[in-house]
Amino acid sequence: MYSASALVRIRGLDPSLAHSYSNMHGIFNCLDHSKKIPYSQVNDNYCDCPDGSDEPGTSACANGIFFCLNRGYVPITLSASFVDDGICDCCDGADEAPGKCRNSCLDKSLVFREELRNDVLIMRQALVEKTKQVGLSGARRAQWVDRLSKIDAEVEEKRVKLISAFESQARVEESFRQQATPPAAIQDRTPEATPEAETAEDTPSVGSSEQQPVPSASLQEAGKQSQKQDQEKLSMKREPAVDEAPGAPRDYGVDAFR
Repeated sequence: MYSASALVRIRGLDPSLAHSYSNMHGIFNCLDHSKKIPYSQVNDNYCDCPDGSDEPGTSACANGIFFCLNRGYVPITLSASFVDDGICDCCDGADEAPGKCRNSCLDKSLVFREELRNDVLIMRQALVEKTKQVGLSGARRAQWVDRLSKIDAEVEEKRVKLISAFESQARVEESFRQQATPPAAIQDRTPEATPEAETAEDTPSVGSSEQQPVPSASLQEAGKQSQKQDQEKLSMKREPAVDEAPGAPRDYGVDAFR
């Protein structure tokens, strides 16, 4: 631990780096370990270390860093170029000559605390609303889970009914097919052919509309000749006898046609 007086002596020093600025043997080791310089050259307004670590409280080094402690408010760091420029950048006025800047850290702290209080209030209200929404979302989730289970049950019930309906339809269609189509045993039971049946099939029945075979030309001519001879014989038998008196009644007995 280092005393507060040691921190005060080194202007613009970050308290976390105080151990590197202890006056041991009167030598200061640059923070980048590039060189060692006499401790008396720290904050002498001349940049000796390449990293600017020997001038934390002056604007001598372009790459130097000035630390504003800002007690009672928020600590900040500044570029060394803002040191002793006539503008109060630190609320405690440490970046300018003593007495040049009024310490406004307390006023800023009050404003900061008020803003912080409002932020805390908003966060508490948001936390309450979040708890409420979490509860409502849990209830809604339970409702949707219950509804989903009911829908699944309804779907399963309808699926079972649909399968049952398809099976019933298949049974009905199979029953209709069996009624419309005779059994195979009946279809195969055909009457055996008998000689009488073959004779009956070959002999045409009387009055049958089946067309008879047409006789040949020679048979037709012979039939005509036979009919002509029969007619001539019949006409010869019907002529009157010579001795028969004219006008006498003719005898058309049975013998006349013999």
